[in-house]
Amino acid sequence: TIDAPLRQIAMHPDGKNVIITCRQNGMYIIDVQDPKNMLIRTKYDTIELATGIVTEGKYAFVSCRQFGVEIIDISDVNNPRHVSIARCGEAQSCKIHDGILYAGVWGGLRVDIIDVKNPAKPVYLSSARLNGKGDGLCVHTFDGRTYLYAATGQHTVSVPVDTPLTDLRYGQGNGLDIFDV
Repeated sequence: TIDAPLRQIAMHPDGKNVIITCRQNGMYIIDVQDPKNMLIRTKYDTIELATGIVTEGKYAFVSCRQFGVEIIDISDVNNPRHVSIARCGEAQSCKIHDGILYAGVWGGLRVDIIDVKNPAKPVYLSSARLNGKGDGLCVHTFDGRTYLYAATGQHTVSVPVDTPLTDLRYGQGNGLDIFDV
């Protein structure tokens, strides 16, 4: 058992292990081949509070509370290694599509778009401004065009943060923003 606040989960590219983010407890890699005898392979101390996770190739991309997205080499499930940090601020979740990292930046009300084709040297490309706090993401190519879908949470930019709970506008911003990227 893991005595930690579990956040998100992703399948390891080997199909035999899962990776779970656990806020202040970093990241765990767990062998799930035998559901009755799951084995914690390793605990990895992320640079800080681990929230979101996505895997691509031999890398895990872990969204962190303040510093952005930590890129970790997970090719050896017993010995993950820090590669770099894609700095973007308070990342809640992230997705990878064609070597591009999309990070939902919660407090910044945006999605940062970062080239991670060379994971050791992430390159910031641009941001998409959201109508609420950046959280869940999906990226999909349809008819040759790539779309970013971003779930937003809590407080649209047009409603002041200090709006009282009794105001009908309170909590607006929980929606979906779509971008042609």
